[in-house]
Amino acid sequence: MFLVSVPVGVFGTVWAYLRLHDTGKRRPARLDWWGNITFAVGLIAVLVGITYGIQPYGGHTMG
Repeated sequence: MFLVSVPVGVFGTVWAYLRLHDTGKRRPARLDWWGNITFAVGLIAVLVGITYGIQPYGGHTMG
C-alpha cells in the first residue's frame, strides 16, 4: 500500500504545483470578530464538556 500511494501522492503534488495557478484578485478583508468569538466559546464548551464528561461521578466508573 505504501509503495503505491506515496508515488501517486508525490506525482499529484508536483503536478499541482506546476499546473495550478492562482487567478483570483486579492483584496484586504476585515476580521470577523463575532465569528471568532462564537467559535472560541463553542470550542471551549465542547472541550469542557468532553473533559468533565469522561471523569468519574459518584460511584460510576464513567461520567
